[in-house]
Amino acid sequence: MDPFQEKYGNTFTAIFFIPSLLADIFWIACVLAALGGTVSVIMDIPSPLAVALSAAVAVLYTLLGGLYSVAYTDVIQLIFMFLSLWFCVPFILMSPASTDITVTAVTKLYQEPWTGRLKLADAGCWLDDLLLVTLGGICYQAFYQRVLATATVAQAQFTCYAASVFCFILAIPPLLIGAVAASTDWNQTSFGLPTPYEQDKAGMILPISLHHLCPPFVSLAGIGAIAAAVMSSIDSALLSSASLFARNIYKNIFSKRASEKEILLVVKVSILLFGLMGAGLAMTTSSVYVFWILSGDVMYTVVCAQLICVLFLPGKVNGYGALAGLLVGLLLRLLVGEPLLGVPGLMPLPWDSLHEDGRLLHVFPFRTGIMLVSLATILVVSRFAACLFLKGLLPDNWDVYRLGEKRMILMKNMVAKDLTEKIGLNTRKMDPSPHASTEDMSSLQ
Repeated sequence: MDPFQEKYGNTFTAIFFIPSLLADIFWIACVLAALGGTVSVIMDIPSPLAVALSAAVAVLYTLLGGLYSVAYTDVIQLIFMFLSLWFCVPFILMSPASTDITVTAVTKLYQEPWTGRLKLADAGCWLDDLLLVTLGGICYQAFYQRVLATATVAQAQFTCYAASVFCFILAIPPLLIGAVAASTDWNQTSFGLPTPYEQDKAGMILPISLHHLCPPFVSLAGIGAIAAAVMSSIDSALLSSASLFARNIYKNIFSKRASEKEILLVVKVSILLFGLMGAGLAMTTSSVYVFWILSGDVMYTVVCAQLICVLFLPGKVNGYGALAGLLVGLLLRLLVGEPLLGVPGLMPLPWDSLHEDGRLLHVFPFRTGIMLVSLATILVVSRFAACLFLKGLLPDNWDVYRLGEKRMILMKNMVAKDLTEKIGLNTRKMDPSPHASTEDMSSLQ
């Protein structure tokens, strides 16, 4: 939020904090729903209870330790997650109820080949999701909190590149587990028929596979891996949103003279409240995908264009354009609707189609379209507003962001710089000796 606060002031930052907070809360709900679903399948514990216990543990150690506890526990959780996931893979692959995954990758046996195929008609949808994950992911406050906490720029760069490689490695075990699940005769397992895919439980395939295709001790290791991933994500999201609210909203807007002790108290209360909100949302559904898409959706359609402008085009944008872009992005996203939540769309899109179950599918990459429209709105409105105020077409008392004053200050600085250079040039041309003529002294003055 710091670049936005410096560029646009406190009012816009307070408004802009809302989508960032929503994205963090959706992310907390996403990972809590993942853990709740896993524990409910493997240990036969009610999902709400598992969600409540996980949230309580994450909130507690984040409250007690702050960034240090988050950083150190992240290292432990990452190692445990890596080892546990790879520990489960051999047992999954050796399940007697499963067929060789290289055969089912290209041959229909128990279901369609697990590699799937990309239809040309779905290319827009896949592109939209790819850009959402790529560009929406770099808008999260938790990412910048980690980057800015490093000692040097080189260390920050190395951390980012190492994390990308590690993410790729961690994606391999879930991929193999999903391939085995698609290659399994579920009638030979304790799960039975119909298959998880036919029961619309594809989103729960990881805990189902661990429970029905592995020995019990392996299932427990898998739960540990998922729990470690959940805790690592929750504490980061809690700390980032809470510190964002305490520093950029509470201190800079509501209580500018707040002491560090008071800010720390606000951080702790915020962690508790945001944790409760995320846990409450996680109890409403077991679908991880819904909250994951919603979290990235908010950051991509609303925040991404704003971030690009404030970081890379600061001289071409102003508060009027930023506010217009924010409103346009939010309005378009609401008009499109969200089929995953059952929110009807009021604005038809090209190439819309109906799913087999009656759900509306958006084939057009609407999220990318909204982001680009928002970006164009920011640039166009900023330019238009600057012309109106700088040319005197609108009265100065309407200029909330004081573009006229900023322009005058910039012009004065340019004139002063130009005069300084001219005086320096004249001084070098003149004789600096005490015998300089009166004409020379007058010229210098």
